[in-house]
Amino acid sequence: ERLVQVRNQAFRTAYRVFGVVAIIGLVLTIFALTTQPNYQGGFNALVILFGVGLLGGTLPTIILAWREPDPAEPEPLSS
Repeated sequence: ERLVQVRNQAFRTAYRVFGVVAIIGLVLTIFALTTQPNYQGGFNALVILFGVGLLGGTLPTIILAWREPDPAEPEPLSS
């Protein structure tokens, strides 16, 4: 039950951040397509969209891993 709540909180936080980043990425993509000549604008737009997509796919997992406590240290083996 606690793990489900922690996971849901991580997803809510991640998609709040992702929404802002996606809007900024959209504006930068449109700016790159309209101001840069030839294929350079399209390439830069593709790189921006790839970065935003990668962030959207990994951000919930990153937040979840960041918030989880570190596992306890194992007991040293006595010989």
